[in-house]
Amino acid sequence: MKYIINDKIEIEGSDLANAVVLESEGDDHRILYKEKLYNLRLLGFNAQEKEYKLAIDGYTIKIKQSNALDQLINQLGFNKSPVKSLKEITAPM
Repeated sequence: MKYIINDKIEIEGSDLANAVVLESEGDDHRILYKEKLYNLRLLGFNAQEKEYKLAIDGYTIKIKQSNALDQLINQLGFNKSPVKSLKEITAPM
């Protein structure tokens, strides 16, 4: 599983496995990650797009979740619109 932060930075899900949730109240969480304490608030979630909007220590970020199937669809280009569409075709006869 891969996470894309603000459409710029890609990180693997295994990198986040060491994060520890210390406190959790509703949408507010305190997380310990790499010996640093972070205040995290979930601002929004779009299940269809697999996107999270978070506030981490006052900074708002967008995180998009991407699994192996999503990555394969992107590599094959199925999520892109056709390059050019024709209105009519003329025959040589």
